[in-house]
Amino acid sequence: MALIQCPECTKEVSDKAPACIGCGYPLKAEKCYECGNDISNGDIICPKCGAPLDGSTEESTVEIINGVPVDLKEFVETKTGKIDFCKSLRETTGLDLRGCKDIADRAYEKYASPEVAPVAPQANEPSPKGAWFFLGFLIGLIVAVIAFVILVESGW
Repeated sequence: MALIQCPECTKEVSDKAPACIGCGYPLKAEKCYECGNDISNGDIICPKCGAPLDGSTEESTVEIINGVPVDLKEFVETKTGKIDFCKSLRETTGLDLRGCKDIADRAYEKYASPEVAPVAPQANEPSPKGAWFFLGFLIGLIVAVIAFVILVESGW
């Protein structure tokens, strides 16, 4: 057993002690349950992998991007669209445009409600505007045929 100095109060403590007997400062670094990285007491997420350290088993919405923890769910909920999302993400993390687009696509797919990110009609689906146009055309054609029949029968 060796004696070491507490970094907080400089009291001599055993190197086997989990915390300083003088001030309670933790001497043994905790490890992240996900990646094994050393974490400090104040961390709520692992600075390496983003795993939540508060003991919850809920999946973390925080990701470490360019060394900056970013809550993607909060970004999706507070931004007005993918362009605003990318602009803020680039300002926060210094990420390039391609990286921002990939993260925005993934975040919106995972966290956006349908009101936030409406799904555009696919190319093979008929658009509602096309259906209304066709219906209008059909009604116009029927009216023209009826008018023609009336004119022919009236002797015109």
